[in-house]
Amino acid sequence: MKKKSFIYVLASLIMLTLTTLFSQNASATVASLDSTQTFLKVTSVPTVDDETVGTGMLMTRATSKPKYYKYQWIRGSKPLMYVRDVIYTKETSSYVNETSKYQQSGYIIPYYAAHKGLSRSSSGARWIKYQSKKVMSIKYPTPWGQTTLIKNNLVDYRTVKN
Repeated sequence: MKKKSFIYVLASLIMLTLTTLFSQNASATVASLDSTQTFLKVTSVPTVDDETVGTGMLMTRATSKPKYYKYQWIRGSKPLMYVRDVIYTKETSSYVNETSKYQQSGYIIPYYAAHKGLSRSSSGARWIKYQSKKVMSIKYPTPWGQTTLIKNNLVDYRTVKN
C-alpha cells in the first residue's frame, strides 16, 4: 500500500512539472513568476566580549557595535527561472554601509533569465536604495534559430533600511 501511494505522489509531481513547463498559456506562467518575489533578512549573531566571559550575560556599552546583515530578494521561481539579488551591509544605530552586492540567475530551457546589474541609485545615512535590472523570457529552439515567445526587461527597486 505504501509503495502504491508513493508512486502515485511521484507521478503527480512529474505531471505537475511537465504541465508547468509545457503550458500553452505562457503569459499566465510569467505573471505567476512576477508575483513570487521573496525577501529574506538574515540577522547577525551578537559578538561575545572579553567582559562577558565568565559572567554569563551580555554587557552592553554606550557605543553601538556594527552588525552585519544579508539582504536577499528572489524574482521568479526556483529552479525554472529566477534572479537573486544579494546585498551585504554593515549597520549601526546611526548609519548603513554596503559591504558587497551581487546578482545570481538560473534557468531551465525553454525559460531564460539573465541579470543585468545591481547598482546604487540613492542613499541616506540610514537607508540605501538599489536598482536591479534583469531580463526574463521564454525561448524555443527552431531549425532556423531561437524564437522568443515572451521577453520582459524588468527593473526592481530595493531599499535597505536601518
